[in-house]
Amino acid sequence: MKSYGPHGNGIAAIPTATQIRVAIAIVKLHQSIKLFRIFGIQLELHWTFLLTIGWAAWIGLREEHHPVVAALWYVSLVVLVFVCVVLHELGHCFAAKRYRVRIYRILLLPIGGMAQ
Repeated sequence: MKSYGPHGNGIAAIPTATQIRVAIAIVKLHQSIKLFRIFGIQLELHWTFLLTIGWAAWIGLREEHHPVVAALWYVSLVVLVFVCVVLHELGHCFAAKRYRVRIYRILLLPIGGMAQ
């Protein structure tokens, strides 16, 4: 028995553009932490990135010898990798600005960065 849409005809209801915009706004709400602006571009950190930092610290704390030093080392390594990601994304932003494309923000995610 198919009953996908509001009429139960087996056809899924297609959301309107307004419904899609509202859904995207709700999903984006409180998902990132604004850090600072660089060259007029807002740098933001997705909240899940904090899980990556926590994971790195936890892995370091599991070391037998000098767990605090190991935790600081692992967290520093993650931060340094993401400094490289920010530099990479800034390269994209500079190339986009060269072609007059407006870049609003760089969002750092656990899987990398995204310029928008």
